[in-house]
Formats: sequence, C-alpha cells, structure tokens
Amino acid sequence: MSNVVSDLFLQRFNPSAVGDPRSPEFRAGVMACLMFKAKEVEELKSPYKPGTASRDAYDAGIEEGVVIWRQHLLREAIAEEEKRNAALSRLSKADRPIGTKP
Repeated sequence: MSNVVSDLFLQRFNPSAVGDPRSPEFRAGVMACLMFKAKEVEELKSPYKPGTASRDAYDAGIEEGVVIWRQHLLREAIAEEEKRNAALSRLSKADRPIGTKP
C-alpha cells in the first residue's frame, strides 16, 4: 500500500478520533476504493454477498473512498496551481525595470 493511500485512510479514520465509528466492512470499502484509484489493484471486488448489510456497508465505503480521492486530487491541483502562481510572480518581478513599482 502506498503512502498516499495510507495517509488518506488515516486522515479519514484517525485512530485517536472519537465520534465517527465505522464498520470494518465500510472501512474495507474505503481502502479498496483508494487502492483502486491509486492503481494499486486492477479491479474492485466485493468479498461480501449482494443484499447483505455487509455488502451495503462495503459499497457505502467505496462511495466514501471516491469522495476522499476527489478531495485529494483537488488539494493536489490547488497546490500545483499555487506553485505555478508563485513562480510566475517571481518571474514577473524579475522582468520589471529597475526602479519601477509592482
């Protein structure tokens, strides 16, 4: 398991946090989804029989995993955009003639 998957999972299910108990099946669904999105597994296969509460919890975990992954991608995109903006700002300051104000 990659550090990204592990970090995202632990951020969502902080072992020291109280107040958001989730079933093992739900957590397994989240982990499976994150590993699939990170291309660590080729397919999502539920170990649970359709129509059971365990399967429902697993599927809900997959949906949560999709949300977590999308938030991760958005944070990465924002960080990359901030880096580009900072680099452009440095370049534009360097291009100004001496003695001019920004």
